[in-house]
Amino acid sequence: MAFLAFLVAEVASGTAHRTIQHRFYELPSSGIQEIPQDSSWKAPSSSQGAILLTFDNVNDSDMQACMKQAARYWGQVLSNSTPIHINVAYLEDLQEELAVCDVVFFEETPASMVPSALYAQQMAIESTPDSPDAYIWLNPTKQWDCSSSGNINSTSNSLYTTTLRSLAVCLGFGSSVTSYDGTTPCFQWDGHLSAFDRLVADTNGKKLEDCTLNDVDLQQFVSPSGSTNY
Repeated sequence: MAFLAFLVAEVASGTAHRTIQHRFYELPSSGIQEIPQDSSWKAPSSSQGAILLTFDNVNDSDMQACMKQAARYWGQVLSNSTPIHINVAYLEDLQEELAVCDVVFFEETPASMVPSALYAQQMAIESTPDSPDAYIWLNPTKQWDCSSSGNINSTSNSLYTTTLRSLAVCLGFGSSVTSYDGTTPCFQWDGHLSAFDRLVADTNGKKLEDCTLNDVDLQQFVSPSGSTNY
């Protein structure tokens, strides 16, 4: 499963916020994959986080149970003071994509963005089901595998692993680098890096944030082997 990030929103009144979209696609078969069940590290039981999923038009009980299980997996390693709200729905317009995530980011500074899920903890505010931290849109034409234990074939459309990866993006674990033509990398918002962008460095210690003024540097950073990866 691969994803690309795309720009999808605008600046709102008050504290500026922007939305970045990540699209997940199927990948060729790579054999059997083990589904993660339990983390070796957990937050203290008294302060484990809560990720609350609201389902708009996804009424299948097996799908809901599978996605809630994935949310509990992430919740056990989080320690958040307020719940993280994520809306889940089918999106009829999807074609090849397995799923799409719309993640809300707030401007921590004029040049730095943080995901709503983190911003809410920093500012001691709480999102709501009507104004969530992120959205997960599922492709209704895909045959979803709702298994949440054991091993899966990598060619199956595993809802559990799709949800795990989608939630990672919703929590801010994803670069804002994308490509609008499929070959040339660029940042989503010129002059505005995500908090995750500022943590990324290559094996030589070169930082992603140092590539903002040079298209050649950015191309080489994300395409060290000649094929662009995001």
